[in-house]
Amino acid sequence: MSHDITSNTVIVANQQQVTGDLPDGDIVILSLNGGVYYGLNSVGGHIWKFIQTPVIVKDIYNLLLNEYDVDAQECYTELIMLLEELAKNGLIQVKEAERLVS
Repeated sequence: MSHDITSNTVIVANQQQVTGDLPDGDIVILSLNGGVYYGLNSVGGHIWKFIQTPVIVKDIYNLLLNEYDVDAQECYTELIMLLEELAKNGLIQVKEAERLVS
């Protein structure tokens, strides 16, 4: 199932999980809703910590470009793939930016 995640999509971590930090910077996540166990490397873990409050995808992308020496297109493609995977497993909420405005 595609979640149509774009640079203007708002992402936030689902609060129905337990997370743990590993010494090497990796993060493990256990979804309390579906029992899904998921592991993220240190870059994924950095993203995970950043999305604990609602954030627009382009802000995550810009953060990664500023902190890592990575090709811009590859960064965007891999970010979207990660977010799609997290959404598929119910670990994040995907919202349109205008819905976030109160």
